[in-house]
Amino acid sequence: MRIKEYLKRNVGFIIFLAVFGVIGGIFTSLWSLETISPEMLEESLAMVGSEGVLIFIGVVQVLFYSLVLGIVGKAIAEKVGLWRE
Repeated sequence: MRIKEYLKRNVGFIIFLAVFGVIGGIFTSLWSLETISPEMLEESLAMVGSEGVLIFIGVVQVLFYSLVLGIVGKAIAEKVGLWRE
């Protein structure tokens, strides 16, 4: 139950992380599509089907990392007294 209470208490922070995680994921995915070699892009497109799916996969990855690391970082900051409400 402790995790559920923590998530309820920090829902605003989690939404903030999610919004910026999605925005960052979109831009990171678009940038990575522009910078990889044409051969690698062809291989990736053959595996997943379209650039939209590649962008979606990138967004999910960045969103996951931003949420997990943001929540863990905030918990640690609260524990050592670096976070004020």
